[in-house]
Amino acid sequence: ELGRGEAFRVMAVGMKKYPCCYLSQRIIDGLLALRVEHGLTLDAVERVEIGVNRIFPQILKYPDPANAEEARFSLPHVVVSALSGEPMFIETFTDAKVVDPTLATARDKVVMRVHPEWGDAQLGERNTIAILLKDGRTLTRDCRMARGDPSDPLGRDELRTRFLNCADQVIHPHAATKAADLLEGLERLTDASQLMTLLASA
Repeated sequence: ELGRGEAFRVMAVGMKKYPCCYLSQRIIDGLLALRVEHGLTLDAVERVEIGVNRIFPQILKYPDPANAEEARFSLPHVVVSALSGEPMFIETFTDAKVVDPTLATARDKVVMRVHPEWGDAQLGERNTIAILLKDGRTLTRDCRMARGDPSDPLGRDELRTRFLNCADQVIHPHAATKAADLLEGLERLTDASQLMTLLASA
């Protein structure tokens, strides 16, 4: 039972790999995998159909985002960004990327297909991807788990890279690196004041 003995609740907490709505995480993983497997480019895509449950469109509700915050909850922005080779990190979800003509003009390729029979759980059991290519082929993917979920956690190197990419935005890179070192050995840290000083250096 979680919370008792050795079954600590923290071990059941996932971490988002991408800085956008959690509901889109496994979809991004699926899109990136298809892009690599088939050498996809955005220009080769005629249409992308994403299967979702009936709660999904209430949360990812911005088909034509007006700013960075809406972009994080925009399925079209997420899909075309992933297929165009965007890094899918902080720089992908900015006001500038919202008006990027390459991304903005491709959003109408994305179709959200709602399946009422999939229920109304916030995340739901699955999402599906169907990419219709201009050459007539259709590529599909069934998405059930996101990298970073408790059953498939991010590795230490992945976590460190993400921490540094975020921390470098607000503190000196040297301070960020030192803070990362201290955090990796947090269980051995007897005095948190050095870590707090580094994190407050912004």
